[in-house]
Amino acid sequence: MIVLMLNKIIYSGQESQNKFILSNFPDIIEQAKEFERSCAKIAAMIYPSSSGSIVEIKNNNLSLYNIDSLFQKQFRLKTMDEWSYQLFDEKVIGNKINYGLMNGKSLSGKTTLANKMGERLNPPYTVLNLKDIETKAAADLGSEEEPFQGKVPIETIEKKVVSVINEAKKSAIPPKFIFDGVIHEKESDYFKFLEQFGVPEFILVISADMDSIKKRWIEKQGDAEVKEVSDEALVELKKQSENNSATR
Repeated sequence: MIVLMLNKIIYSGQESQNKFILSNFPDIIEQAKEFERSCAKIAAMIYPSSSGSIVEIKNNNLSLYNIDSLFQKQFRLKTMDEWSYQLFDEKVIGNKINYGLMNGKSLSGKTTLANKMGERLNPPYTVLNLKDIETKAAADLGSEEEPFQGKVPIETIEKKVVSVINEAKKSAIPPKFIFDGVIHEKESDYFKFLEQFGVPEFILVISADMDSIKKRWIEKQGDAEVKEVSDEALVELKKQSENNSATR
């Protein structure tokens, strides 16, 4: 009966209210299993602890219906010795950082929108322009006398991104990030890289019609005499548009 009542509460149609804290329930393994069958998966059991990250479970035997034992064996038993929303978000939801993804065609306005969101959202987001980070990684691999030539290894760029994030995390206010662009050739490699950060808050794919893209390309040249997109540039713009569509 309790599970049926909770089912109606959890699936009330309020999509924005999709996270719940269960207090004093479930008590035994069968209740937990029935709840997960009829309602929703339990992400974790939080154990308040004043002794750090270690909790000793006595009578650690599943046959005794001990719910603590079940969650410990499934690596879902978590401890917290102080309240921290960032820590709660990490332990329960699995998110290491708060972030969103921004992708889109070249000259679609993707980076402009990312920067506007970074400035105006509260708290502000740190924009991680992945192309800029790739350029800086290439600069680090070379010198003024001998600039780096060739393609920067993806592992080097990934380490650079992680380094920037770790530095920002030292702030007193938990930072939020917008990943601007894609640096991986394969979609599977991109998502594998993102797994270490948890689930993104949002994913935005920006598009624009070809006339707008052509106009922005002309403006980007910074030359008043350029009135049309060159044939070579037009081929490249269409190629980038097709690649972006395939990625989506």
